[in-house]
Amino acid sequence: MKQPHIDNSQSWSQYISIINSDNPVLRTISVTVPSDVVKTVYQQAVIAQQRHSQPYGLHQNEAPLRYIEQAYQGHILDQVYEFLFKFFVINVLYDELRTQKVLLAGSPRLTAITMDDYNNAIYKFSATVFPQMDIIEWKYFPFKAPRRKRYKDLDRQVELFLEEEEHNKETLAKQYVCEDDWVNFDVMLANEKGESLLDGYHENLWLKIGTEEADTTYQELFLGKNIGDVIVTNNEALQEYFNEQEGSNFNFCVTIRDIIPNAYVCIDSLKKQFKIKTNKDLHQKLVEVFSYRNDISQRKTMIDEACRLMLTKHAFNAPHFLVLRQQEELLHTIQSNPDYLVYKMQKDFQRSIEQLAERQVKETILMDAIAFNERLDISHDDVKNYLNLTKRMRTREFIHFRLPSTKIRGQEEPIITQELMTYCLREKALNYIIYHLTKK
Repeated sequence: MKQPHIDNSQSWSQYISIINSDNPVLRTISVTVPSDVVKTVYQQAVIAQQRHSQPYGLHQNEAPLRYIEQAYQGHILDQVYEFLFKFFVINVLYDELRTQKVLLAGSPRLTAITMDDYNNAIYKFSATVFPQMDIIEWKYFPFKAPRRKRYKDLDRQVELFLEEEEHNKETLAKQYVCEDDWVNFDVMLANEKGESLLDGYHENLWLKIGTEEADTTYQELFLGKNIGDVIVTNNEALQEYFNEQEGSNFNFCVTIRDIIPNAYVCIDSLKKQFKIKTNKDLHQKLVEVFSYRNDISQRKTMIDEACRLMLTKHAFNAPHFLVLRQQEELLHTIQSNPDYLVYKMQKDFQRSIEQLAERQVKETILMDAIAFNERLDISHDDVKNYLNLTKRMRTREFIHFRLPSTKIRGQEEPIITQELMTYCLREKALNYIIYHLTKK
């Protein structure tokens, strides 16, 4: 049975299937990696293991490949499965579920990895599908946006912010990758000459260039590079990202596609994010994150009230397992706060955590439903506009659906573009709702 090569230009639908079950909300999702792809990655894993191994009585690289296959077969397969999962499967999964507008409650859970009779690798996931949600006509709901504080100093703060960012753009902006920048890049599995081993298929990733000692290996790969630069590498950090198994030593061809400088907040990007046409509207928009009442910004209040209105009009129950999972994440976050013990002493602390977790789960499900119902798309520019807001404490107030931490053991790690797009699409749906509810 001949299997097609994976190709970024093809629809992912040929690789993924969603199977119904007797339970109306459970689905089994399988992603198939074609046998020729599995074979190519397997061969590279065997060669990598040969370089790493030094069997008794033989010098390094002298062990026959057949011996390496037999002696390390289980370990090699683990390498192959993990690499394919991160290099191909997750990308396909997120992209196709969004394309098919599958409304999930939570993330799919990997349950099994098997090989079929044709040596295709089958990754099976279990997923909870949220029942079809009826979205009513909501764009004309009565909505009273919270008012800004009338302090003139707020206007001056906004003016100073804009002046500072414009000055930063003129004096600090660089064309090449610097620390704290976001860099977007393609990764191909390649030979030592940089030639693709998978017919040009690539994984697209974003990475924030960290400033700590743990980030040195990524700094060595990217600092000083420009858009369009091509790097052939077996960089240690990339090895560990795609494969934590000992002995991983693949060759990659990395192409830098875009850079988001941390030196300045891009005002044009901010305007695109919120459909702003005039400088007056830009000023008013920025006031939202400078105007505070009871330590809560006008923007945050607006988001909370818009979400409360939408959830009131679209009543549904949040899956209990998701609420419990969200409670755990909230507690983990709060425990790192110096005032945690003070919060915990409050008599309604546990109830507040439960209510917040439930609301956050509902907001996530509702935004996915709105995005699908309104046929909102997500693009590279949307991702850039989102990441642009992460640069400053003030602009981060605009973001409601924040990314999970990209740091693992103190090191910044790449995030798959398709996964990042999931968060950006929710944020886009929320901005879409606020835009229509406040439209004059």
